[in-house]
Amino acid sequence: MDEKSLNKTVKTSVEVSIRLILMFLLVAWCLFLLLPFLEPVLWGAIIAVSLSPLYHRINNLLGDKPKLTSSIIVLAFLAILIVPAFLTVLAMTDKVGILMDLMDQGQLSIPPPDESVQSWPLVGERIYAIWSSFSSNIETALNDYEGQLAQAGKAVLNSILNLSTTIAMFLFSIVIAGVLLATRGTDQLNQKVFTRVLGDNGADFAKLSESTIRSVTKGVIGVAFIQAIILGVLFALAGVPYAGIWGALCLILGVMQLPPTLVSIPVVIYIFSVSDGIMGTVWAVLIILSGFVDNILKPILMGKGSTVPMLVVFLGSLGGFMTTGFLGLFTGAIVLSIGYELFMAWINTDISKE
Repeated sequence: MDEKSLNKTVKTSVEVSIRLILMFLLVAWCLFLLLPFLEPVLWGAIIAVSLSPLYHRINNLLGDKPKLTSSIIVLAFLAILIVPAFLTVLAMTDKVGILMDLMDQGQLSIPPPDESVQSWPLVGERIYAIWSSFSSNIETALNDYEGQLAQAGKAVLNSILNLSTTIAMFLFSIVIAGVLLATRGTDQLNQKVFTRVLGDNGADFAKLSESTIRSVTKGVIGVAFIQAIILGVLFALAGVPYAGIWGALCLILGVMQLPPTLVSIPVVIYIFSVSDGIMGTVWAVLIILSGFVDNILKPILMGKGSTVPMLVVFLGSLGGFMTTGFLGLFTGAIVLSIGYELFMAWINTDISKE
């Protein structure tokens, strides 16, 4: 190779390298700008895919009016989910305010614990002693546990703030889902992206990802939500304090594929400690039976042919919750399930071709 050809090759290599670097910087900059919106956009896309069949039915009934159909779905979601969530936050804030006012006025009193509390396994005697100290002399008990109460109060305040932020992000996600549903060509764009990345099998993988989203959304999140609502209502009717919080914990456990009995059993123990034997037994039976609702609903809502193992859903929801908070609990389970299904389909496709 002569010197002229060598210089030309070097020049071409330098130009290509500079272009690649600039392209990489542009892509990285775009991702950096979109990073704060990544989770709500992802959650909005998941909601849009899950509601797509319902959207098409309503749109056909309305005579092909996508914007009106999308608006109806968005408003319905806001009414069903967001409004009660905001009311929950307001109720929690009001209760904290009332508690602080009673403490300032010296009118806060705590009833003494029932003797049966001492018989609770492992923690009964400790809880009975702390409860008794607050019941007999609340000011002294507050001084004794000042550090622990300050930490607990800070944790409660942070929980309320985090819940408010999560509600706002979910509100944004619902709006994004409405825009995606109303935009024509979204489904074709999804298939084009998969085809561009995966070649001829892209359309099949796109359909698989959509079916996985709907399956996990209905069979995992939907079942967990229904079960949490049932348990929360039973907790409230049974007179359990802060029933909404225990219902939310049941929702979290349901999404993570853990049994809600981890919450319902302590609640049943509390009910027995404050009510007579007959009513306690009635509520215990209802609450325990409600803990098995998922075994009935999952085969119905999850659909046939779903092969996502429970471990995949658990790891996805746990990892999402640890990295991105409450919304990650849902998006993590769905994203990891999609990855698992696509990976297994890719492996099986290669084997069949061989």
